[in-house]
Amino acid sequence: MKRLIKSEFLDGINTKNRWESQNSYIQIFINPTSDEINEVKNDSRDNSVRGIIINDNIYIWDGSILHDYLNYSNFDINNGFRFAYYDEWEFNTLHKYSYKEAYDIIMKYKNFFEQIGSLNKDLVIGYTSDEDNNEATFKGINNLEKFVNEYYEVKVSKLIKSDYVDTVTRRTWDNELHDIEIFKNPTTKEVSDVKKESGNNSVRGLIDNNVYIWNGNILHDFLNHPNINVNNGFRFAYYDRWEFNDPSFTLEEIYNTIIEHNELLKNIGDFNKNFTIVYDHDQIKFFSNFNKFEGVIKSKVKVSRLVKSDYFDTVTRKTYEDEICDIEIFKNPTTKEVLDVKKESQNGIIRD
Repeated sequence: MKRLIKSEFLDGINTKNRWESQNSYIQIFINPTSDEINEVKNDSRDNSVRGIIINDNIYIWDGSILHDYLNYSNFDINNGFRFAYYDEWEFNTLHKYSYKEAYDIIMKYKNFFEQIGSLNKDLVIGYTSDEDNNEATFKGINNLEKFVNEYYEVKVSKLIKSDYVDTVTRRTWDNELHDIEIFKNPTTKEVSDVKKESGNNSVRGLIDNNVYIWNGNILHDFLNHPNINVNNGFRFAYYDRWEFNDPSFTLEEIYNTIIEHNELLKNIGDFNKNFTIVYDHDQIKFFSNFNKFEGVIKSKVKVSRLVKSDYFDTVTRKTYEDEICDIEIFKNPTTKEVLDVKKESQNGIIRD
């Protein structure tokens, strides 16, 4: 077999083939020429190539031989940038490279890879240093580039009024991988940038002594940040509606928290949208907008006490419309208190 001067034939070995039970003889090339790339593809059962890049040397062989089956002593198969090509590309970083570093390596050797196959085919990037035992598939090199530019290296201007916390790589609710930025006590500009980054105008966040926000596609339980305990604070989310969640709070405490951070929350989303409130040991209430929620909270009746009657008690009860109201009960009411109760009911009805 003719060897061109630009490359070196490294070795021929017998090793296990994924298609057959017996060993197969294969040749391994270092820094192969175009002719040698084609020769490896032609020798392969499915026109495939496998290889690894170690210290700027490129090794390739018949793609039918899995990396872990190679069993070759002249280089370390577990110390490099693995690749494979058949009907798609696979790149395995062995937890040594991030997504961005993988992209940079592919671009550095782009001319070589395109001699093997089109980089417009699916690219599977696996086992990066960003996370354990996961893979992400990109529809060609342009989509990988977009991911790196728009998500992995998101650049957000930091205004002096807020504290930028950290960048982390996390999976979204639909299992997409993104690098996101978390802001502490964000400015209006930073709220806008987070909403824009999400692609669907969504924000998630947490309120403890501070307010933290991030891309709304990242669920609270997926955040897993060492400095933010998502299980010890007041959770909120905004997308096509509002969600507020703190089972340790009463409904009134949740209302007060929203009022306390009213300005920031109104920068995030529309208070005319639906409100879902999880409170007091996982009770759930739904309101068509904030005013409805506020109306329930403010439904306590303030009545002057006339000396002729005895004020009895205030209790929280559901109306026949299933709304929660705080009501006052009077014993031996005065005329004024009867009128106040009728006024509170909004329909003139009194029950005894």
